[in-house]
Amino acid sequence: MIPRIIVLATSKEGAGKSTLVRSLGAHWFSIGLNPLIIDADPQGSIIKRHDQEGLLGKMRVITDPEETVYTTIGENKSFFRPILVDTGSFRKKTTIRALIQAELAIIPLKPSKSKKVWIKKL
Repeated sequence: MIPRIIVLATSKEGAGKSTLVRSLGAHWFSIGLNPLIIDADPQGSIIKRHDQEGLLGKMRVITDPEETVYTTIGENKSFFRPILVDTGSFRKKTTIRALIQAELAIIPLKPSKSKKVWIKKL
């Protein structure tokens, strides 16, 4: 069963939260579910790219980069499934309030530079 409220959060920018939220929303929308995306990141990456005339135009996307995101989630959870929330960093009250409502928190990580491992021939 798909969790009703999924929040994506990280401590740093650039880990792919917005891309993952859009991809999950597009998938669930394309199979007939009714997802809601809440763009609670002050950068507004998702809301800026949402094309209401495009293929995903009917998928509901709203913005709430304020501490009221807790209330916004509560007001919409009986109308949409799943609710996907894209947040800013962990240090923001908005992120913490969204996480309080979450049934699932996804924390994507930036890939780190790998160290080369040299294998010595015997």
